[in-house]
Amino acid sequence: MQYKVSQAAQASHCTAHIQTVRHYNKKLMTKIITKNQLTGDISEYFVAYFLSSKLNIIYRPISKRDTGVDAEIELTEKFDDNRFIATGIFIKVQVKSSVEKEFKKGVLSIFLNDDDINYFTTDMNLPGVLIFVDLKDSEPKAYWTEIIPKIIKGNNTVTIKEKNIVDAETIKDFKKIENYYRSIKLRDELVYYFDTTAELAISHIEKASSVDGLGYILSNYYEDIINIRNIYELSFVKDVKKEVVPEYVDVLGSALNFTKRIDKFIEQANNILKEKGFKEIGNYIDLSRI
Repeated sequence: MQYKVSQAAQASHCTAHIQTVRHYNKKLMTKIITKNQLTGDISEYFVAYFLSSKLNIIYRPISKRDTGVDAEIELTEKFDDNRFIATGIFIKVQVKSSVEKEFKKGVLSIFLNDDDINYFTTDMNLPGVLIFVDLKDSEPKAYWTEIIPKIIKGNNTVTIKEKNIVDAETIKDFKKIENYYRSIKLRDELVYYFDTTAELAISHIEKASSVDGLGYILSNYYEDIINIRNIYELSFVKDVKKEVVPEYVDVLGSALNFTKRIDKFIEQANNILKEKGFKEIGNYIDLSRI
């Protein structure tokens, strides 16, 4: 005996089948979010809110897929009660958080993965800080530390001091860090131009077959060397303080000891001039300007 199934029954069966398929597809397609991801989002929102509302810092989120950092911040200066001036002082920020980590003897170590290390040591063109958000208590607290490439390279960790809590004084520290970073950039430029100019001057001495025109050429090069030294003397580099990070000690002064650099240039030039049977460099340029 054959049974004829009504159209209504067929429709009901198809509907049940479709719902079953959708149910299992939905289970298969469900995106799973870890607790770490949720706390990470919370910490980033907290840092953005705190820096913007409490410290008047401009917070610009950045996709980690693009750069490996969470945000770029720009410091501001107060213009009046309701307005602030963007200063053009930029710092890259990476945010870390935990509900379990605790400071031990006033310090806390944070792990950085290889991609972070590579970015901070090779690709980054701005100073960077890491902000750690402690989520253990009902009121989150944020702490900061500068990311110094030469320290994290090969170490994969940064150390945060418990005393470095993010508060109103943090702005001053951020400004010092950015000032130091610009100082390093200017230092490198000055050293490069000084060394290049000195090398060109030495090269002309080595190629000179007579003293004809040598004084004029050396005077021009020496004028450039003196000007580079004067730029350093007048620049902010000399006034950079090193209280924020102990690793800054002598990092500027030793590299920019122009007295020693000029003495070395004069010694090298005199040795070559002597070999050629020419007079010492003091006969061609005014050394009293040093």
